[in-house]
Amino acid sequence: MKITSLSFGLLVLVLGLILGSACAEPVKPYALGEDCDNYVLARVGDVDITLLDLLEKPQTFSLIQEGLITNEIVRQEAARRGIDVDMDAVQAQMDDMIAGYGSTEAFLDQVGTTMPRSLIMSDVRDYFILQEMKNAILEHEYETTQTPVPEEKILEFWVGSESAYQNQVGAEKGMDPELVTMDDCRYLLEDTIKQQWLGEQSMTFFLDLRTETDFEFYLFDVMNGRESVDIPEIENELEEEPVVEEVPQLTPEEQAELEAEGTHIPLEDLVQGND
Repeated sequence: MKITSLSFGLLVLVLGLILGSACAEPVKPYALGEDCDNYVLARVGDVDITLLDLLEKPQTFSLIQEGLITNEIVRQEAARRGIDVDMDAVQAQMDDMIAGYGSTEAFLDQVGTTMPRSLIMSDVRDYFILQEMKNAILEHEYETTQTPVPEEKILEFWVGSESAYQNQVGAEKGMDPELVTMDDCRYLLEDTIKQQWLGEQSMTFFLDLRTETDFEFYLFDVMNGRESVDIPEIENELEEEPVVEEVPQLTPEEQAELEAEGTHIPLEDLVQGND
């Protein structure tokens, strides 16, 4: 199994790493100053390819929007629904993919070696995790909005295709197909209806989800200047203000009385470091 979008995922990952490390002011991740614009990504002969060269390409914007933003929306939606990813299933899919290439080394050789190999495998794992999240979200959506399947829907799938269902269920259960009823085929009909719904929604559900989700996309504003937009900085944790205890104010008479008893030291006599 080859991942056709792997190269796109790798580019997004590289961009994320660069943006996180190249900017001179890390608390302002969206502000690309001269240090970032002149950050050299590669050098061909005596020509430098810079971060600015990458950001000025149209596909960069779509990669950030389709990759980083959409993936974060998916993660948040999975968390909202209480969905946990089955990491054993993720590993099994990775193993199947690697088996298709013969070995991990063969897969990495096919992908290329322009990135550290550990990052390539990490990105592949993230890809499968996102796919598991998407599948689980769609399964949850189906179970909560489309079940129980209406009887008329089951009948719609049965009429005109009953012989195909009868033959399949008859073969599975060792029955004469002519004796197989719609109720005998109900589990198969319901699964067919479910798979059709999942296939249809896989094309549109997450596009709709992104449309319905509030998010800000600042990269265009950054590239075009910051005059007309407020781009937030990373918020630092608020430090608790020290509690200042109020010192009781003494009247001149009270102060004189305490000094006479030897229990009061005038403020001007207090020197830092003395007891």
